[in-house]
Amino acid sequence: MTLFLYHLPEIKGVFMSMFGSAGIRGLVPEEINEKFARKIGSVTSKLVEKYGGESICLATDTRLSNNMLKRAFISGLDTNINVKDFGIVPTPCLALMSKKFRSFGVMITASHNPPDYNGFKFFNPRGIAFYSDEEDEFEKIFESIKIIEAKEKPEIEKINGIEIFTKEIKNMLPKLDMDYKIVLDMANGAATRLSEFYKELGFDVLEMNETPDGSFPGRSPEPTESTLQKTIETVKKNNADFGIAYDGDGDRIALIDKEGFVPLNEFCAFFAWKRCKVLNNKKVSTNIDASKIIDVMVADAGGQLFKTRVGDVSITYEMLRQDGQTAVEQCGHLFSREFLPGPGPTYSLLWLFSNMFKTSEIRETIEKFPKFYLKKGKVEVKNKKESMAKIIATLKNKYKGATINEIDGIRLDWKDSFMLIRPSGTEHLIRITCESMDEKKANKLLTDGIRLVKNNKV
Repeated sequence: MTLFLYHLPEIKGVFMSMFGSAGIRGLVPEEINEKFARKIGSVTSKLVEKYGGESICLATDTRLSNNMLKRAFISGLDTNINVKDFGIVPTPCLALMSKKFRSFGVMITASHNPPDYNGFKFFNPRGIAFYSDEEDEFEKIFESIKIIEAKEKPEIEKINGIEIFTKEIKNMLPKLDMDYKIVLDMANGAATRLSEFYKELGFDVLEMNETPDGSFPGRSPEPTESTLQKTIETVKKNNADFGIAYDGDGDRIALIDKEGFVPLNEFCAFFAWKRCKVLNNKKVSTNIDASKIIDVMVADAGGQLFKTRVGDVSITYEMLRQDGQTAVEQCGHLFSREFLPGPGPTYSLLWLFSNMFKTSEIRETIEKFPKFYLKKGKVEVKNKKESMAKIIATLKNKYKGATINEIDGIRLDWKDSFMLIRPSGTEHLIRITCESMDEKKANKLLTDGIRLVKNNKV
């Protein structure tokens, strides 16, 4: 089989007809429905056949619409396609299966989005999410297909992907023997398949939101300080060493220690810092949304930091382009290239634990560096492209003394602060991220940014 996309693609914009920064997502059934899923299946078949493949790897998270979309997707496949069905697994597991079986992968998920969303994330046979060239080709085929009738069901092979996934982690981290007491918050999502694995490694596990349920009754599928208040309380009440919280599809992770929530920007900065301290390869990739604390800590560890567009696949290709071994996206995506070229939070967290001297090391290390206050907001818009054009023109006129970067939306940098305004890659939103070493200044930048977006939105 010819492995698709060996070259590194050029960066492209976010105003595509189908793909956002993390695959295809939309509301069910208004945007994502049976008819759409069947057509997606047909397009996938044509790509597999074109590149000499015979099978696809298929998995889902726990969303309530998954069974409907999965059946429809399979009904759109050609009958000569072998479907390797991994059931409910975290997205990094599906990515690893694509790599191991040298097959295209399809994950039915909307990640951290609300329960009424769903979507499709695609992986090439290298285990890397679709980007640029692949998305363009997919969209062209999609647009050329008019009507798709349901076909006979292709051959389906059910495989225990979690067993393969966890065995791979054990093989790569053979000295893992953890005795930490942890609160494992699985968000009622795909990470519910990982609880037994943590117990096998020696962790004393207190489970939270451990039942698979795509309505996400325990909390929002996005792990943030505000959505994890019960988890934080549980960690403190039970005197646990750590709380580990996943998102809906298990490719993001947040950490809580005895003192409380570890801010995601600081947690990611510590991971990058530790990797630079331990590994010979000290190149780290991140996105334009990244906190300045990541710049500071990577530099302290003797590393080089490279920034690209928002989105895990953009960061993956920047890491490959720079021949790095480490990447972070401060939403909770941790990349360890030796395991997987995309986000692999379970392996990455266990690697981190195995290289830490004590449980307090994260907090003690972070406290040695300057404090940066990161603030985020969002504004709903009807037309992201037209809104951003007006916003960029206004910002350039208003903040003429700032250093400007337009790789993804517009980022304005000053010595101790920045403002980033960019279109969401998955929702009808404009996102505003501001940071400063002065919390009042960070709040003011955010207030100004939100007001500016509201005044210029279309």
